[in-house]
Formats: sequence, structure tokens, C-alpha cells
Amino acid sequence: MSEWKNGKSVVYEDRHGNTRCGACCSPLWCNDNGDMPDTCPQCGAPLDYSPYNAERHANSTIFAVAMNYFGNLSELAAHLGASVVDDTLCFTGLNGSQVSALMEANGIDYNYAYTPEEARSFDD
Repeated sequence: MSEWKNGKSVVYEDRHGNTRCGACCSPLWCNDNGDMPDTCPQCGAPLDYSPYNAERHANSTIFAVAMNYFGNLSELAAHLGASVVDDTLCFTGLNGSQVSALMEANGIDYNYAYTPEEARSFDD
């Protein structure tokens, strides 16, 4: 499998759930900080995670913390088409890019994750 997009190797998930380089099929692992590599350690190809991330998180439930909003969280949730779960905004059926665009369009500084705990953990 050799799949390229915009000069980058497209990352994919194999049938065992391992993340792999589309150019050389080498497995990709995160570093000690939890970050995935920008280039394949095996073949050196620049990596494109966008299809992988879009597929993996399409129609996910995303929880967001509104950093600079001090009003009624339920009113904000209603305005944004979200609900409130564990003092976070809960978006369903959206991916991270869509949540980011929505929050930024409304001038809200935010952090989001796929659990309320993770979303709040960025709120230091």
C-alpha cells in the first residue's frame, strides 16, 4: 500500500488497530510526550494524518471547556447546539475541526477532548 496526498504519506490503521505509514507500512508510535511523528522513522516520508483522524473521530462526542466564558453554561450550550455534561460543553456528531471552527467563530477560547476529564485537565 503506497498512498500519498499532497506530497505526504497517508497514515492508516491496519486491521489490528496499529497506526502505519502509507508509504512503507511501518508501524508508527507516539513519543514520550504522546505525540505522533511528523515523518516516518523508517522511510523518512512526511506524514498526513488528516484522513486517519477524520475517520477515527468522525461523529464523535467531543467535550469542550470554554476558557473565557463566564456566563450561563447552559445558555452557551443552547446557542452552540451542545449540551452540558460534567461542567463541559458536549458536542455530538461533530469532529474536532468542526468544534474548533464553531468555538472560534463565537470568540471562545477553549480546550477539547474526547472525555470531560481530559477537556478539563487542560484548564490549568
